[in-house]
Amino acid sequence: MGLLLITCRPGNVERCIEEVGNVLYPYDQGIVFEETPFKGVVVLKTKLDPMEAFRILKSSEYGFVERIVPFQIVVENASIDDIVSRALALVKPDLKTICLRIRVRGVRDVSSKIWFLLKRELLDRGVVVKSDAEYCIYVETIEKLYGLSLLKNREDRVH
Repeated sequence: MGLLLITCRPGNVERCIEEVGNVLYPYDQGIVFEETPFKGVVVLKTKLDPMEAFRILKSSEYGFVERIVPFQIVVENASIDDIVSRALALVKPDLKTICLRIRVRGVRDVSSKIWFLLKRELLDRGVVVKSDAEYCIYVETIEKLYGLSLLKNREDRVH
């Protein structure tokens, strides 16, 4: 099962769910949306591979959706070291630069710790962390659920 994180402006969650559902329903009639405790953040569950669902969703235009992040790796109740290790597994050997986008919701100070450790490990491997790099590691969390992805920088943005 694939998981994707969808964000929209607070107060527009129902419209956001409708937009995404209209696009993905022809491919998966069993999609499930779960609202989170965080305003404007929804988790989409699909039988499709998360990258396939992402490709389908990115082919459309939206009025209410802001970001779509497929979870290539899903981890629950993990240590920071485990998150960093799994994020490093996404890095292609030929990458020389990368950016980091880490959004930890519901747990204080974890994003800065993940960012620091991940940056240090990447530098040890000869990979420079730059905000304008072509590829980016995304670490998105909702409480104890961590979703990790390697996407082109800003590819998560809909607008």
